[in-house]
Amino acid sequence: MAGESPEGVGSNDLLLRLLGSMEQQLGYSSHNQLAYNISQLLGVAVKNGGNLLHLNPGGPPMVRIQDELVNIGSGNLTREQCSHLVMSLLNPEQRRLLFQGREVNFTMQDAVLGGFRVHAYLDRGCAAASLQQVLTEIPKLVELGLSGSAVERFLSEPSGLMLLTGRPRCGKINTFAALLSYINQNRKVRIVSIEPQIHIYHAPGQGTLIQREVGVDTQSFAQAIRQARNQDPDILAVGGIPDRETADALIQEAAAGRLVIALVDGANCANAVEQYTRAIYTDDARVLARLGHVVKLVVCQYLVNRADSRGKAPAFEILEGTPDVQRAIATADTSSLFHIMREEGMQTLGRHLSRLLDVGWITKEEALQHVDHSELDLAEPSDYTSGDYEEPVVAPTLDDMAPLMNWL
Repeated sequence: MAGESPEGVGSNDLLLRLLGSMEQQLGYSSHNQLAYNISQLLGVAVKNGGNLLHLNPGGPPMVRIQDELVNIGSGNLTREQCSHLVMSLLNPEQRRLLFQGREVNFTMQDAVLGGFRVHAYLDRGCAAASLQQVLTEIPKLVELGLSGSAVERFLSEPSGLMLLTGRPRCGKINTFAALLSYINQNRKVRIVSIEPQIHIYHAPGQGTLIQREVGVDTQSFAQAIRQARNQDPDILAVGGIPDRETADALIQEAAAGRLVIALVDGANCANAVEQYTRAIYTDDARVLARLGHVVKLVVCQYLVNRADSRGKAPAFEILEGTPDVQRAIATADTSSLFHIMREEGMQTLGRHLSRLLDVGWITKEEALQHVDHSELDLAEPSDYTSGDYEEPVVAPTLDDMAPLMNWL
């Protein structure tokens, strides 16, 4: 090309030769023929209710449907076939990064199926990938059984901290999105959501919802929280608490008068509070007292098998920030929280499972997989907050209209 130095041409030629050599090593060929392509695999996954497609050498393409891994077809992918599928998704720069042993993350758009998050990586020197659908259908609180509950009341509060917890793949990402969607559709407020990965896109609502992805839109959770103060948020939502700085910042934001919703891994409500106190790892009584003061709600989500064998339904344990709970948190006495929940009539897992059992959503055998028989309580829980407390709405029977969801 005119004006281009010979050194530049040589450098470009060298880069192309290196890229071609790398592609050969990874088994990629633009002429590698397969009976299907990525779009067809994704189409099969979406049609059958799957939201994750996995491509690895030596095994068949696999889809996660609900919590089960299902093979697509019976044939295993050779190294060449797997590399062909994965590398066809990547541009030259992304292929170069992959060859250097770097994981590659990006979002792709299919004209028919919508958006997918792509995570490409090396598996024994061969290109592999996981593709996750970016969802746009967000469950409603009534579908989750949270309408009219302490959760819905919290979402109308001006300030306070709510911890949403549960084990991995319990569905708390869906519920996190449902909480933000409810606020966005019903309150004229500014919401800043800081997420490790954006799994669900939100439509415009009465409020303004700003979604920021760590590593793409901001460098870290802590930095995003600091910068959020310049974005005038009424509600701050974070999809994780990776360090002490983040944990401390959330307490400060809640104490300053903002509504804060945070995701944290935990086996139950008491464990979530314990994880949070460990995150701030301090014996400063003032910090623990401030945490106890701002925690208004802790919700732990579980997934249980539906009685009709058509997937899973959510179940919730709900801890409210009563004076006894505040004192327990302030003294780091998390072991007493479950006792307080039972004594004050809060929604333990056993009580929620009992209601699901009453209306036929689950079987007794399924309930006993999650709690001891002594924890099942078929009587309605007492009103421990106010005279206008309403029980969460639960559909009386299972039918074809009951929502089937891809739980994240």
